[in-house]
Amino acid sequence: MVLKTVYIARHGDVIKRETTPGRDGEEEVFPPTGVPGDFPLSATGVLQSRELGHYLLSLDTQPEAILSSPGYRTVQTATLVNDLLEVPLFVDTGLNTWAQDDGDEDDDGAAQPADVDTLNKLFKDSVKGDWESCVPAATSAETQEILFARCKLFLSKVAEQLDKQVPDAETVLLVTDAPVKVALGLNLLRYGRCIDYLDDEEQTTIRSGYCSLDKYELAVRYNEEEDEEDQIVVPLTDREWRMTMNGNTEFLKSGEVGNWSFDRDSVVPSADREGSPADPETETVYVSVDLNSGSYKNRLQIEKNAVMQYSGMDQERPLFRIGDKIYEGSWERLVGTEFAFPDEAQLHRRTGMERAETAAAVTGNGDSPDALPERHHSAEDGSSDSSGFSDDEVAVATPEKRAERLYRIKDRLVLHSLNAV
Repeated sequence: MVLKTVYIARHGDVIKRETTPGRDGEEEVFPPTGVPGDFPLSATGVLQSRELGHYLLSLDTQPEAILSSPGYRTVQTATLVNDLLEVPLFVDTGLNTWAQDDGDEDDDGAAQPADVDTLNKLFKDSVKGDWESCVPAATSAETQEILFARCKLFLSKVAEQLDKQVPDAETVLLVTDAPVKVALGLNLLRYGRCIDYLDDEEQTTIRSGYCSLDKYELAVRYNEEEDEEDQIVVPLTDREWRMTMNGNTEFLKSGEVGNWSFDRDSVVPSADREGSPADPETETVYVSVDLNSGSYKNRLQIEKNAVMQYSGMDQERPLFRIGDKIYEGSWERLVGTEFAFPDEAQLHRRTGMERAETAAAVTGNGDSPDALPERHHSAEDGSSDSSGFSDDEVAVATPEKRAERLYRIKDRLVLHSLNAV
């Protein structure tokens, strides 16, 4: 299978508050899925979704499969479209809405979306349940960079998943929220950030009104016979795409409504934001990273000041960004490995029994280890921190001036490199 066309649509207009006018005044509206903020389409949104379906049905190149975010509004949009198209409909958490920081200091988690069983109860078994999501739902707030990396990872896997479920499909429709729609499109066009313009001089962006439609087509004609002989499914991120439709809403009676875009003016360092502490208390956590160059003659190194970001550390496949490289991790157990840092404990003036703090080793396939600091967590001398590291008592029989701090490594995270952003 060679995917030749990718449509990406935003959901329709949504009920914007928890109450809606009724005959006897205000009527309270609850999220059907029970997920906070997961509200249904408004009457306008239902009409827009049907208009989108009629438009897609009128095209020569029609979707042969639909992938939707698990959000109620997106599944509702997708099912209304599919009432006309009648193609396989799947849900993938990789298309889930952007998990933004809501500013609640007591809650740094992300609301988990409804599962397929819940959605099928609400949508009369419209969603096929044999689809394995390309990317797990985020469990914590996502930065723009993490969102962009998540969409890149989704695009790198979705072709293979589609080949298993709908092997003859050449056209797919993705239904999601505006931020994800933009990030997916910019990834396909090989831009590097959510805030990139399609044209810097004109400051052209990907339009994202309600039920707006983008279309991406292969920019190069590929030899299908060779692809079939090799039986290799090429990730969408390894193909060259051209955008032939940007936020199209010509089929909507209301025209473009509710266009959304990333706020480029608000992209400032966290230290410059109002209310951010200037000098937070920090603790350095050491991480071992091995990089595979693919050749014993070449050595890969991480820049000394490279920024490392991560997401989904409680998932089986966490996501890392180091500099401009994206990595997907897989957990393994590691026994009997320790790092010793001479004179580290001297700062604390402790002798005799030293606490060997456990650190997570982030290791990829290769022979060129480098160390770099992970993001910081506040911690007092000798106390346990919030990073989930366990403590073990070990004896260190050294004078005060020669004391060492030991980091015992118990978990190993193997990093598999994806393409550079």
